[in-house]
Amino acid sequence: MDPRPPPQQSMVAAVGHHGFWGHSSAFDLLEALDNAGSLEDASDEPIRILLVHPGDVRHMIATIARRRRYGGTKGNGLERFYRPIHFYLMETPVEVISRELLLLEILFDFEVPIRQRAGVFLEVFGNVLVQERTSRYMERLGYEMRS
Repeated sequence: MDPRPPPQQSMVAAVGHHGFWGHSSAFDLLEALDNAGSLEDASDEPIRILLVHPGDVRHMIATIARRRRYGGTKGNGLERFYRPIHFYLMETPVEVISRELLLLEILFDFEVPIRQRAGVFLEVFGNVLVQERTSRYMERLGYEMRS
């Protein structure tokens, strides 16, 4: 056995490993609650969901995007009723949490046109070499998130 590890192993050991992507498909968490019978329309309590080491925001995006399926009616039946959802993230590396928060900030920055937001989101999500304007935008969001 060679006592010297290959360069890839020594680099990962020196830098560390952060899971920036999960290994499963996006999961609709409200569907799981609905199937379990835990989703009641009558309650005004927020739905609290703890995500432990998800690696990215795919589960939150899928849950938010599909939440219209589980809205009941309130009052005269014309107004859709949606309980608030509180997501709690538990990640060990702070870099992963920062990345997840940055991705959510990009998704919900409604001052930016949707097409541009989608492009920026994919650049950041894919960890590719970002354009200069994306870099400036991310820097601005970073300053906003720090304060």
